Amino acid sequence: MDDACQQVSGQASPRTGRGGTIPPPEHRWKPGQSGNPRGVPKGKTVTSVTHKLLHTKALAAGGVFVEMAEKMGLSPKKATVLDLFARRAVLNAMGGNGTALAQILDRLEGKPAQEIVVDGRITAIRQYLAEMDALTCPPPPVTIDVTPQPPALPAPDTNTASVADATPPA
Repeated sequence: MDDACQQVSGQASPRTGRGGTIPPPEHRWKPGQSGNPRGVPKGKTVTSVTHKLLHTKALAAGGVFVEMAEKMGLSPKKATVLDLFARRAVLNAMGGNGTALAQILDRLEGKPAQEIVVDGRITAIRQYLAEMDALTCPPPPVTIDVTPQPPALPAPDTNTASVADATPPA
């Protein structure tokens, strides 16, 4: 409240802190008091509901799941919703859906290792692993070949034609 509001209401403007107005002392947190005394509410989470649905038989789930099971030639009494999703994903991958194929392979084989390059350098983790490997593995023996080698011949000039390449005029 500004001065005009204070004159109309007859109340002093409340103090403000970083988060807004400061509550009166009786409504402030007491020392040692939890900010969430009841904790996380118990009950259904998205994960628990999804897990339950995926392990439900298609017949019990009803509707579209029964139709999907019958179209796939499965018994709605025996097939779970998870069975239907897995078969659908494989059929999509077999039909040429690259995203479905990549997701299936990632879950079966794991994602391929990728080297992360930051500012032209290998990440610190890769360097650390290399250092640890050097500490645990003895270095390979070093052999130096001291036999004299013949001098290297100059590379042939490919811009000039040789006599053998010339063909007689017709």
